[in-house]
Amino acid sequence: MIRRLLLASTVICFVQAVPALAQEAAKPPSVTVVSAEKSAVNETLMVTGSFEAREEVFVVPEIDGVRVLEVKAEEGDMVNKGDVLVKLDARSIDIQLQQNAASRLRNDASVAQSRTQIEQAQIAVDRTRRDLNRTVKLRRDGYASAEVAEARQAAYDAAFSQLETAKSAIAILQADEKNIEAQRADLLLRRSRAEIVAPVTGMITRRGVKQGDNASGAKEPMYVIVKNGEIKLVAEVPEAELPRIKLGQTVNIEITGSKDEIVGTVFLISPEVNPTTRLGRVHIKLDKGKRAAIGSFGRGFIS
Repeated sequence: MIRRLLLASTVICFVQAVPALAQEAAKPPSVTVVSAEKSAVNETLMVTGSFEAREEVFVVPEIDGVRVLEVKAEEGDMVNKGDVLVKLDARSIDIQLQQNAASRLRNDASVAQSRTQIEQAQIAVDRTRRDLNRTVKLRRDGYASAEVAEARQAAYDAAFSQLETAKSAIAILQADEKNIEAQRADLLLRRSRAEIVAPVTGMITRRGVKQGDNASGAKEPMYVIVKNGEIKLVAEVPEAELPRIKLGQTVNIEITGSKDEIVGTVFLISPEVNPTTRLGRVHIKLDKGKRAAIGSFGRGFIS
């Protein structure tokens, strides 16, 4: 009898608990309401590529067959326009200049002598012309013989011929003088080129000359200079992303192997897309004074 009462009380308690659980489960969840606002989403585009020189200048000798005496610059050096990079052996040119100077002195002496001969020949022409004119007048008046007139004519002709010869000689000497001057100008030009100077201000990235070499324009350049030391990142961009890139955009650049970040600017967007890879090229110049190894890999983030 007692067991039946206990069982009945247990059933009654369970029945009373079920409505309480159902009430708790039926409670709605809490909701937080926030007003919607418009805002821009900053999306960053990552591009990759290699570092290149913005403009390279090749330094080559302008004279051939002259030995290199001294090399004065190395890779990585910053040079200014006009700095001497290489000195060539100019002793043979100096000897030719001395020979040219001696030739000029001899020619000057010959020109002076020829001018004296012209003056003397002119005096003789003037004298024989007066004698001839006087003889012709006397001959007309019957006071001079034919033999005397012929002698006066012959003397005048000889003097005139000597004058013409002297004038021809000085013309040849004057032509020789111009030739000597032209040779001297050429030698001075060659002499000035015996010192090879930097054609622009910039950074030397490659050296191809050694002491003892024979200078030749047919060989590889003596130096390669990056004008003003300006380096650029040439990045490849999918064609679908090219419209997002604008000239003047700022680019944060990471260099492989370096923890430093460089800031650059988009200055050129290539108008051509590779038909095979569907990639375009974007040129990003580095801030002034910033360097990166040419040919190394870089990653840029354009926002």
